[in-house]
Amino acid sequence: MRTLLYSKLHSLDVKSSPADAWLALAPARPASFEHRYGELTPQKLAGYEHVFLQLHDAAEETIHSALAPYIPTAAFTAIKGLLVSFISTRADLQRLHTILSAVEAKFGLAAGRLQLVIEFGHHVEPLLAPQLLKGLSNRLTAIVWNEQALRTTLGASHSRAENGALLPPFAHAQTICLMQARAAGVLALDSPSQHDAPFDQILKDAKTAQQMGFDGKAFVSQAQRQAFLKG
Repeated sequence: MRTLLYSKLHSLDVKSSPADAWLALAPARPASFEHRYGELTPQKLAGYEHVFLQLHDAAEETIHSALAPYIPTAAFTAIKGLLVSFISTRADLQRLHTILSAVEAKFGLAAGRLQLVIEFGHHVEPLLAPQLLKGLSNRLTAIVWNEQALRTTLGASHSRAENGALLPPFAHAQTICLMQARAAGVLALDSPSQHDAPFDQILKDAKTAQQMGFDGKAFVSQAQRQAFLKG
């Protein structure tokens, strides 16, 4: 299975990265800072097949400022595009596609150079009334859902039953993620397990995701991912 690691730059361990590892790089600084993800270098990103910059703000200015500082640098060759949490409707995806086209034109990038991973969990709308995302943008690479984000969104005290199984709202989100990805013909990535999940639960989650048809799984720490790789 493909792995997607959520991390900040200072937490990366390049030596532990498998060949097919993806990285979702979280902002290290406030959005008002120009270099919000830190000082990226090819060495820091080495070992990751694709790197996506995480973005939670749909404002056009924010999207531009997230990418602009890195496009002229050598590290940009490793950056595949954005992992975004604000896509709720077909119109949202079409708008983002247009914005990225403008960024590509401004900086002389090939059309379609900037790819997208959509993350579900930060808003209820794409889970409550899903809109088919198929055929809207050739940038779409994968869809992932985020259990912890959805827990916060719903104000839920728990996302799991005592036996470790996902509670119904969270199982629903997992299913929507898989179905949307399959309909769009892109990769489906299962949510990271909970931050404090024991390693046997992480392995169980990964096995279940694989049985369901997911192409990969996300992780919130190197330790989680290493437990999965060794298991």
